[in-house]
Amino acid sequence: MDAGLEIEYAMRFAAMLDYLCNLCTRSVFKMAKVCEVCARGPMFGNRVSHAHNITKRRWNVNLQKVHAVVNGASTHIKVCTSCIRDGKVIKASKAAKVVSAA
Repeated sequence: MDAGLEIEYAMRFAAMLDYLCNLCTRSVFKMAKVCEVCARGPMFGNRVSHAHNITKRRWNVNLQKVHAVVNGASTHIKVCTSCIRDGKVIKASKAAKVVSAA
């Protein structure tokens, strides 16, 4: 194999790897209906009628879009209400009040 061809293949591979890493960091591969803090997702089960007819159903997590502080920067994230209630999320408005009070 030609040395120039090997270098070209290596450069193409590096460019492809860089592209895939950028996709992952831009959150393109995130799944819908999943909490970004605790990773809770939908649960699946059966709907059972009085006649015992069984059909598939799913229970979605109660997600809310919240303006929160993540790694020192404020951003919008999808968080389930249990994480908001348990205080696992610092909302941007609360963080601004704490900074201005100090």
